[in-house]
Amino acid sequence: MLIKYVSLSVLGDVTIAKVWMRLIDYSHLGLRFSVDRYCPIWTERQRRLLFVQTILVSTIVSFIVLCISLLFSDNILFNSLFILFGYAVSVFTILKNYFRAINEQNKMILTFFFVPFVPSVIQTFVLFFLGFDYYLYSFIFLFVTCLIALMYICIFKFDFRSFSFAKIKYIFKRTYKNSSLLFVNSILLFLIFAVDRVLLKFHTDSETVGEYSIILFGFTLLLIVPNSLSEFFYSKIILNTVKKNKFFYKKEMLMTFLMTVFLVIVASLLSPVFFSLFLSEHANLSDNFRLLLLGVIPYAFLPILNQVLVAADKEVLLIKSAVLLLVIDIIFLMCVVYVGSDVLHGFVVVKIILPFINLGLYLFMVKRLSDYQCGEVDAV
Repeated sequence: MLIKYVSLSVLGDVTIAKVWMRLIDYSHLGLRFSVDRYCPIWTERQRRLLFVQTILVSTIVSFIVLCISLLFSDNILFNSLFILFGYAVSVFTILKNYFRAINEQNKMILTFFFVPFVPSVIQTFVLFFLGFDYYLYSFIFLFVTCLIALMYICIFKFDFRSFSFAKIKYIFKRTYKNSSLLFVNSILLFLIFAVDRVLLKFHTDSETVGEYSIILFGFTLLLIVPNSLSEFFYSKIILNTVKKNKFFYKKEMLMTFLMTVFLVIVASLLSPVFFSLFLSEHANLSDNFRLLLLGVIPYAFLPILNQVLVAADKEVLLIKSAVLLLVIDIIFLMCVVYVGSDVLHGFVVVKIILPFINLGLYLFMVKRLSDYQCGEVDAV
């Protein structure tokens, strides 16, 4: 969306600011993953305690990240606004995960509609009619909307008279191990997500990072499809994995795979039209743009397989695979930087290869679960 309205150098700065925003997505310190893991099998009171605890932790950590960004970032305005928006998205993501975990799919869809769909529409209109500066300031409006929504939830949806520090502490003790391990895994995944941009920024310039962000546009947009489709199965996966020791979900993965492949083909066919209409001055990036779409296909399976491993409490295996992926990613990218002749194309190839390696690791780990018996069936 920003490609047509800002220079490549500004687009590169925005790309770095989005890394800070993505960091806020991990401000829950792993507790959001515990919402997915435990809420399907816990009582209503325990679910709400875990939800409130997750919101509190996310708020405190987000404030700390904001303070750090003010000290170390080059562009304070960009990073601060993106961090505020990231906090709003993070809170609504926790709420969406909560509804998803308790199988309230209508509320989950409604939450997704308000964030990120409505903000995306608002930002598009603001950018088109008012310009880039007002686009940035629209983040403040969305942040205030998030605070109002939080106040509404706290006042009308939860009876805080039944809450106590002792109860929240008890819930924390029951979840901190899994949460901590999943948080470490999420940090590793964040590093895998960000390392290519950081290396590109370090070894080139903002304009090259801007070109890379153009190439990533279609890939990032299409990732929404498999990730969103798989969310409808999460509660079912947790329940069936924990209670029935079911580890492969062929129907769900096939459904997600077919939809993902269909959209990849459509996007690949339409990408020349997209470039000719909106990005004619960047037509040289079209081939890499189309090639990178292949990297979306493994994500038709990865979210579901990841949820199976989370339900089976195999967080340590997830961490080991993430470490291996990060090492492979860095080695490949460094080879591209110091040996390759076309850095952008090399980074695209690495971006495609990595999720396929990740898929192979996940399939290997899930296959080894065939004789595993999940330990926890009921709530605490």
